[in-house]
Amino acid sequence: MAASDEQGRAASLWASGNALTTISLLSVYFCLATSEAAMTTAMPMAVQALGAPESYGFTFSAFIAGSLVGMALAGTATERFPVVRVFAVGISLFGVGLALSAAAPAIAHLMYGRALQGLGAGLAQVSTFVIVGLRYGGPIRPRMMAAIATTYVIPSAVGPLAIGTITEWLGWRASFLCVLAATVPAAILVVLRCRFASLEPGHLRLMPVLAALVALAGVLLLDQAKAFDGTLLVAATFLALALVGAGARFLLPRGTLRIGRGVPAVIALRGVLFGAFIGLEIWLPYELVREQGWSLVSAGLYVGIGGIGWALGAQIQSRLGSGPQSWRRRIIVTRICIIILAAMMATQFLLLVPMVPLAGICWFIASTAAGTGLGSLTVLLFEFADMSELGRYSSSMKLAESLGTATVTSAASIVFALLTTGALREISMASAFAVCVAVAAFGAFMSPRISVPPRLSQIPEGS
Repeated sequence: MAASDEQGRAASLWASGNALTTISLLSVYFCLATSEAAMTTAMPMAVQALGAPESYGFTFSAFIAGSLVGMALAGTATERFPVVRVFAVGISLFGVGLALSAAAPAIAHLMYGRALQGLGAGLAQVSTFVIVGLRYGGPIRPRMMAAIATTYVIPSAVGPLAIGTITEWLGWRASFLCVLAATVPAAILVVLRCRFASLEPGHLRLMPVLAALVALAGVLLLDQAKAFDGTLLVAATFLALALVGAGARFLLPRGTLRIGRGVPAVIALRGVLFGAFIGLEIWLPYELVREQGWSLVSAGLYVGIGGIGWALGAQIQSRLGSGPQSWRRRIIVTRICIIILAAMMATQFLLLVPMVPLAGICWFIASTAAGTGLGSLTVLLFEFADMSELGRYSSSMKLAESLGTATVTSAASIVFALLTTGALREISMASAFAVCVAVAAFGAFMSPRISVPPRLSQIPEGS
């Protein structure tokens, strides 16, 4: 009977032993997601007030730079030090970055604050993923992943409106301080509830950090390549992609770049598909507002449909079960969802006609497929990973997402910039869409490589 009671408690996120931990972790995810929404809304006013509107893009580049280094460092730090200590350092840096940004007297100080935010966010995101992998096992792990996905939906749906209101009433500095005020109690609760979470001790490796700097150089060069012309543009693009590939080779597990079966395919396709989906999502408001004359609110509602679909998909994947007995079912569903995702992303060309109602329905379906398929990839990563490598794999997954998003978005921007000033301007937006859809189609083509790793393939399904 005692064993049965213990299993019952373990099967619920909100049981007495799990409730505070669940609340604290979800609160941290909520704060990190709100920070992203807040910065997107408040940053235009911030750079204008500091007299440097031309630095708008660099405030986001500074955050990306810090987060890439933070994610790479977290992968090795969580194997060397207690995970909660890595989290504490990361969330502290994130808080200091928010405070520095809020108090910034000049654009340089804002850049430093944004870089610190990114560094701290990278450390915090990876370490919290490791805590989830250690703290939640069996059937509640997929449920926790669904809860995390839902937590991200709320800030993306209401965050821009709320932060926009705060920024208009109290100024842009207040938006940073509001996020900081919400982060402090959530972080303290995580530290208190998860202070015993740790992996088996390993060695502190600096190579991932150096590789992250190489990949970062490639991402920044790719982002700036659209400023060049002709041969110089082609050369800069190829050099940037070479730097990203060279860095990724040391950042990601062996076999990831060739999408090897098992864990490498899970990480690679998570990065490819996440990058393609977010890349397209970034371009949708531009098309609706700049080309079709929609209001920001209307465009936000269209994109918000995707957030609802993603949350629904996350709930669907949480019903697929966990453990060896569910692996085949989860893999099959994931492959199907990836194919649906690529097909439904292609329907967004209907916005260019325009056939908005049909495109909106298809966008909801695409987002639901993304929430189910990409959520399942995360669960499969935890299922397939050896506990001693959980920190490195969690870091690799977040790095793959960041590199995938940065690469796809920059590639689409280069294509758009090349065509928008010439005779082919009318197809410039369609070409940007096509880049994202092509990457998703590649992911669908490679989806059969998602499979049980050879070392686990002999485990009976009923185990």
